[in-house]
Amino acid sequence: MRRTLLGLTALLVMSGTLRIEQTEAGRRRRCCNPCYYSKSWCAPQTTSLAPPTTCCAPPCNRAATTGFSDRGNNSVSLPDNPTTDQGNEAKAALPKPRQPAKITFAIHAGESAIQTLVWSRLKAEFEKRGFSCKLIRSPKTETKTPHQDRAKVMVEALKNVEGDIVLVGISNEGLFMPLVAAERPIRRIVMINAVVPTPGKSFQEAFDFEKVFATKFARRLAQRAPEMLEVCPLKELPKVEYVYICGEKDDAIRPEWEQRVAREYLHVEPVVVKGARHANIILWYAKEVADAATKGL
Repeated sequence: MRRTLLGLTALLVMSGTLRIEQTEAGRRRRCCNPCYYSKSWCAPQTTSLAPPTTCCAPPCNRAATTGFSDRGNNSVSLPDNPTTDQGNEAKAALPKPRQPAKITFAIHAGESAIQTLVWSRLKAEFEKRGFSCKLIRSPKTETKTPHQDRAKVMVEALKNVEGDIVLVGISNEGLFMPLVAAERPIRRIVMINAVVPTPGKSFQEAFDFEKVFATKFARRLAQRAPEMLEVCPLKELPKVEYVYICGEKDDAIRPEWEQRVAREYLHVEPVVVKGARHANIILWYAKEVADAATKGL
């Protein structure tokens, strides 16, 4: 058996299939083609006991592209850092990361600086995701058409904004955002714990306050608010994307009413934020609101 193995080895050596290297560590067998086995190249000082004309791997032209060179003694040298060059080539071949679309979130930040400050955390969440965000304040008015007044302010503030626009509003702001979409292109309207308009009717005419508002205090405020008496001038709701975000524990508007209106009037499935109430949803749950508002963009 031993003689047979020795004979077979000698035959392979004579045919040029194997090369025998002599190094300080002793004799060892190596592949003579560095292109085929990347770490099996011939050492600089090689004692070849076989003709170097054949190789144990198919020929290739890798030497021309990765820095391998023939020294005349059929030994091959490697570049200083072969893996770096290969890594750079691989990185160059990778597709460039997709740049975020030019989308601006526009928030009606109320009439006071305090209201603007309340929205700052949600604004930061949008910007963290790569979107622009504008907080737009409107002057306080005593007219009988507060929704139309707000809509005009928003349209004017957005007239030079390029790209898609997403409107964001809470509570009774849901009544004026569709008016903005009727005046200029809007991609999406995000309603947070919001009431929704009924074309040709005021909110008070369209809905029973007992079924809408969760407490007597909320109902009294709604009955006195001019926003609830203003008739919606639209003939139909604008054809835009709608997102409805509902606080699980909304303490002003009944969550069950909000979810029903989202499905029946806006034809979307509401996003329910666990533990959120009517006002704290944009402060304590800004991340969850931003996730829902930006989904799909």
